[in-house]
Amino acid sequence: MKNLVQQVESNASDDNDDQAVLDEQASSNLLTLSGNQPVPVYVKPYTDKNKNKTKAKFGLSSTGTFYKGGLTWPSDAEYALFINFIFLPHGDITITNVDCDAPLLYTPVTNSVNQSCAIPPVAGTYKFYVKFSTGEEHDPQIVVTPQ
Repeated sequence: MKNLVQQVESNASDDNDDQAVLDEQASSNLLTLSGNQPVPVYVKPYTDKNKNKTKAKFGLSSTGTFYKGGLTWPSDAEYALFINFIFLPHGDITITNVDCDAPLLYTPVTNSVNQSCAIPPVAGTYKFYVKFSTGEEHDPQIVVTPQ
């Protein structure tokens, strides 16, 4: 199994990549999920201009605020949280799929734009990979904390 701990490199932003909101706390870079009902999470590619690398950002709507560090879920449930990733394009760059390390479970991609993932209600920092049509991949994190 790969290392599950990863440093958060980026920050929250609105849909305009040039208007990043800097924040020193890593938790502010993560999209916070709540509850235990299935949730749609929009995933959109962007270009990290400092590293000239394609990365992913995450939002609860296709037009709202996107977060570049990954996801966090303050779990108070005994069941997994199901996420339906909805892939959005950015110019010619598309997301091809999400790949996860154990113990995260995921489904195959459907209709080239959807993929589901189950996050266990176990505290920890989990790694997953967003793969792009450019052949690049980004490894954000999912942080699960007990509530």
